[in-house]
Amino acid sequence: MKVRGVTLIELLVAMTLGLMLLAVLVHVLVGARQLSTELGQQSEIEEQVGLVRQLLAGALAGAGSLGCLDRPDGVFNLLNTDWAHLGLLNPWPGVDILVDPSLSDLFSNMDDLSSNSHGVVIRGYARPLARLTEALGDHRGEAQLHSLQTRVNSGDVVLLSDCQQGAVFSATRTWHSQGRLRFSWDTGSGAWDNAAVAQTMAGDPIPTDLDQLGSGFAPDAQLWGPSGLLLYVAPSRVVSADSDSEVYALWQKTVGGRAMELMTGVHQLQARYGAWTDQHGGQMGYFDGDALPADAQVVLLLLRISLVAHRYDDVGVRPVEIAIPMASGTGG
Repeated sequence: MKVRGVTLIELLVAMTLGLMLLAVLVHVLVGARQLSTELGQQSEIEEQVGLVRQLLAGALAGAGSLGCLDRPDGVFNLLNTDWAHLGLLNPWPGVDILVDPSLSDLFSNMDDLSSNSHGVVIRGYARPLARLTEALGDHRGEAQLHSLQTRVNSGDVVLLSDCQQGAVFSATRTWHSQGRLRFSWDTGSGAWDNAAVAQTMAGDPIPTDLDQLGSGFAPDAQLWGPSGLLLYVAPSRVVSADSDSEVYALWQKTVGGRAMELMTGVHQLQARYGAWTDQHGGQMGYFDGDALPADAQVVLLLLRISLVAHRYDDVGVRPVEIAIPMASGTGG
C-alpha cells in the first residue's frame, strides 16, 4: 500500500488554522483575564461604596431627627460660647457642602486638600448615651447608660431632649456606677460654662435654667452625644508612600476621633443637595452647595465620587454616585 505524503499547501493550511485557533484561544484567555480583573475591581468598588453609604447614613440620621432636633424651636442652647465657635459641636443639625473646604476653619488642619473637590460637614446629635431616670433638680440629674462602655466625661457637651424640648449643655461633673450616670452642671461666665440665661435657636434669650425648662423633661428624655463628621479628599497614606505619583483618597474625620481613609483612588468629590421646594407648585431637584433655595427642604445628599480606574496601560476616571436619604427635612 502506497502512503501519500503531506503537500506543502496542506501543511500551510494546517499551520494557518492552528495559528488562527491559537489566536482565538489567546484572545479568549486575555478577555477572560480582563473580565476577571474588571469584576474584581467592580466588587471592590461596590464594597467600598457600601461602607461609605453605611457610615454616612448613620451620620445623616443624626443630622435629621434621630436626636429629636427636627424641631429647632424647642431646643435651647445653654452655653455662653457663641455657636459659630462650636464647630462640629454646633447644636444646629445640618449638612453643609463647602465648595472650597480649604477656606473653612473646620478643615484648617487638613493637609493638601484636593483642588476642585468639595468638602462635606455633617452635624447632629445621634449617639445615644443614657436615658433620664429621675426629674432634674438642684443642678443635677441621674440616667441609665445605654451600655457599660458608654461614658459621659466632665466637660462633655451633650444634648438632653425628650422631643418636645431640649438643651445642649456642658456636663461639668459626672459619676459612673454599675451602668448608672449622675451628672451636674454649673453656671458661670467662662467660655465653656453654662449660661444662666438660655437661648433659642434663633438667639432669643430665655431666663431659665436646665431643670426649669417648661414643665420639666419627660421621663423618657435621653442624653445624646455629638455626631459631627467631616468628609473630604486628600492624599492617600496607604498608596502614596509606595507610588511615584500622588494618589488621593476619600477621608472622614469624626468629633474627637482620628481621620480615617475610606476609599483610595478618589480623584474628586462633588456633593449636591436633593431638596423639595415650593417653587412652581412644588418640585424636587438637585442643588449645588452655594445655590440651595431658602425654602428648600433637604431630603437627601447626593455624592458624586470620581475614581481613578486602571485598565492595563489605560488610566481613566470612573464616576460613582451615592444618594443617601436624610432622616428629616433638615438642611445646611
